[in-house]
Amino acid sequence: MGASVIALDGGEGCRYIEGMTKQEAVKLNEGDRVLWEGRASDAGTVQRTKNSIFHGITIKWDNGELASLHPADMTNVTRAA
Repeated sequence: MGASVIALDGGEGCRYIEGMTKQEAVKLNEGDRVLWEGRASDAGTVQRTKNSIFHGITIKWDNGELASLHPADMTNVTRAA
């Protein structure tokens, strides 16, 4: 299964980004910067790549929120450039 494609409305029509596959997500390292749906305003830092609950990835978003996601559920997340 390939990456999902997310359509974003940037005010000048849609642009498309590819979300992360499970295979890409498991290659993330602590400290890597990521974006939610490709938006720089929704950025975060990978805190843990394997948590004790379900081998998920924990992201600390710049707004202070924490999220733990299974690698297969990272389709809305992209690696920051």
